[in-house]
Amino acid sequence: MNRTQTTVGALALFSIVGLATAEHPTRYHVVPLGSIPSSNICPCFFPQGVDDVGGVSGMFFNASGFRHTFYWDGDSMIDIGTLGGEDAVPRGMGPDGSIVGYSDTGGNPQRAFYYKDGVMTDLGTLGGVFSVANAANAFGQVVGNANRPEPDYYYHAFLWQNGEMTDLEAFGGEFSSAEGINDYGEVVGWAWDADRDRHAFLWTQHAGLTDLGLFGGIGSNAVDINNAGQVVVQVLTANSEQKAYLWQAGSSMDLGRLSNAGIDPSNYGTPSLVNTIPSDINNYGQIVGTADPEPADSLPGPFIWQNGQISNLNDLIDLSAGWVIRYATSINDAGEIVATARLDGQGSYAVMLTPYCVVDLAPPQGVLDFTDVTSFLAAFAAQEFDADLAPPIGVHDFSDIVAFLSVFAGGCQ
Repeated sequence: MNRTQTTVGALALFSIVGLATAEHPTRYHVVPLGSIPSSNICPCFFPQGVDDVGGVSGMFFNASGFRHTFYWDGDSMIDIGTLGGEDAVPRGMGPDGSIVGYSDTGGNPQRAFYYKDGVMTDLGTLGGVFSVANAANAFGQVVGNANRPEPDYYYHAFLWQNGEMTDLEAFGGEFSSAEGINDYGEVVGWAWDADRDRHAFLWTQHAGLTDLGLFGGIGSNAVDINNAGQVVVQVLTANSEQKAYLWQAGSSMDLGRLSNAGIDPSNYGTPSLVNTIPSDINNYGQIVGTADPEPADSLPGPFIWQNGQISNLNDLIDLSAGWVIRYATSINDAGEIVATARLDGQGSYAVMLTPYCVVDLAPPQGVLDFTDVTSFLAAFAAQEFDADLAPPIGVHDFSDIVAFLSVFAGGCQ
């Protein structure tokens, strides 16, 4: 059968597939972020956050072996420096390009920092000696934890704004920590109760701390919140499994388990336990994280959760290029994901995964037309990654053609 005959036959399938829904309308290009002078022992780069214009922050070991923070602006990477000490570790990034974390201060314990436009600010403490900043929003509000003054030195969640740090307290226990904040100033994190159980919380200026519950487990931690009020929660179960939930307005949903995470490639065995550990949510409800397996020597599963479905990011990139994604840490509103990856089994590289529509295969980009159909059929005939759209991955069959036509008929939305 020649290409023209194949094309005509494939187009006839539109009447068959009708309103069928394709499983993965989006795939990702892997973009390495480069490097700057770093440790010879561990030339490793671990991205932590991505802003809404594609800037990335992360941690690396400098030439002296100390932990430092890098910022990548889309073209080049810089070391943002410290508060005067040896280490500066990033913990989060605001949508406006701000970076937060903690830094040595040159003889003093670590302090939370806020970095913006080349200036690093010491955020202080709650009267004690150390602090950590975990997240920031677009309006310069920062959250984290800081220890209190003597005699207890317990650390509490804080909200920093306009140069002042506010103690968000706890649920009757000694410790709490704020992990995320949205642009409305709503804060999430965890706090101990009087029994020293860890509970996820939502804090607002009006209501103060609200206990989100334990989600059927023995401990919970609210990891992040978006502008729609959707909260990502990590839960520890009684059998030591870690699960992920999406909470909104009193209702919650289990994100599920990544079924193919944790497979040991040496024997294709299945691990006894796979933890679902979320790390970030964007304003469109897309969640990224990593399925962290037990035993620890099996492969992790970086995932994206969207529209009720959890997917392994390694199934959504072209593995023939040599990249294997290890950990997914952050996603912005453009759907760009930053992750730690290995290249040909070596190193720890900072990469960005940039989304593209699986059926938009030919220019002009953003326009679906007959050239995309012919490009797909050529890729299918050559058994290329771009034409492998349906399970089982690695096999080109009729289901890939149906998946292509389904997405093509519905567009890339």
